[in-house]
Amino acid sequence: MDPEREKQRIIDQEHLRLLALFHYIAGGLTIAFSSLFIVHTLLFAVVASHPDWIADMRLQQAALPFNLMRMMAFVMGSVVTLGVAFGIAQILSGRFIARRRYRGISLAVAIANLVLIPYGTLLGVFTLVVLARESVRELYPQARGDGPDDRLRLPS
Repeated sequence: MDPEREKQRIIDQEHLRLLALFHYIAGGLTIAFSSLFIVHTLLFAVVASHPDWIADMRLQQAALPFNLMRMMAFVMGSVVTLGVAFGIAQILSGRFIARRRYRGISLAVAIANLVLIPYGTLLGVFTLVVLARESVRELYPQARGDGPDDRLRLPS
């Protein structure tokens, strides 16, 4: 084998190993930061569902708009749900990179990562750059043609 090609293969393997690790870390951070809003969601939901508790607290002068509280509980719950789901997607992308499977899913997660400034943007750009290399494409079995078909299929 060509020594230059072998050197590039070692570099690609190391880059993919680091990308997988960083996807795990980013996924964990995304889940952790999204989970911070669980307390807010519960607070809005409790205030919206029990307006009589506010009267017991002698806060009758502050007329709280309970429909607004319900809407905020829904919005915050959606933020938590989407954040946790995206964190799981990042962790799965790291796993797919480590196993050299489902390159397209990793590319999609990398594009979505671009929105998460600053660490997600860096991770997304680096992932796109590394996965776009022809030498990295060859490491995935479907590109070589010697592995199973890795396309996700719906059960029939």
